[in-house]
Amino acid sequence: MAPGGGGAGGYRYSLSTPITLAAGSYPITIGVGGAAPTGTSKGNNGGNSTFNGFTVLGGGGGASIAATASTGGSGGGGMGSSNETAGANGTTGQGTKGGNGYYANNLTSNNNAGGGGGGGAVAGSNGTTGTGGNGGDGFGVNIDGSATARFGGGGGASFLGVGSTGGFGGGGNGATTYNGNATSGTDGTGGGGGGACGSGVAGRGGNGIVIVRYPVAPLGITALKLGATTVTAAKLGSTAVAAIYLGTTKLY
Repeated sequence: MAPGGGGAGGYRYSLSTPITLAAGSYPITIGVGGAAPTGTSKGNNGGNSTFNGFTVLGGGGGASIAATASTGGSGGGGMGSSNETAGANGTTGQGTKGGNGYYANNLTSNNNAGGGGGGGAVAGSNGTTGTGGNGGDGFGVNIDGSATARFGGGGGASFLGVGSTGGFGGGGNGATTYNGNATSGTDGTGGGGGGACGSGVAGRGGNGIVIVRYPVAPLGITALKLGATTVTAAKLGSTAVAAIYLGTTKLY
């Protein structure tokens, strides 16, 4: 069999619409990546992440010979064995569909290949003759000061071990040999794990993340003082400094 890659965890964010919260404690749940499957079991879904009534779903597990792919934030990739199975759908507003598996009907089974797991921005690629589908790409969002890429889908497996790549944003790669091990999704990105064939070990999903961004109240500094004396002029060498700012507040 040629299992599919795991789908990426779902996403939800807002950079322009503020949420007003009263003072108090607010529980946060960070979804744990889906555990790597064993034997012929299909991939496990990742856990959900929650905050203040908002929920995003963990990634969907990839298909195996035992069961079809699962839906999730993004859907798991389909299996390439016995028949060609479709990748699972993602959840609207959170992710995309997993790629379809490829079954080499009336051809050598070595050409069977699993589909890539869906990513946050791009659906997983379909498996093709002898090559597992690549995981769908995620994307970067500058919430915490850096545009870290997240939400990449896991690459699908292939009998020939032609390496598929995980999606941009933490997706794990599919195994590069028949009995080889795949790589796991990256923690903190919700990336899907890669698929593996034979005795190889599939990758687990990467853990999710919750980021809360909030404005910092102004410091109330409106002037620059040296002791009790207000500074009204300053020089850098012999050059007068025209103004000094603290953030957007002009001190003089």
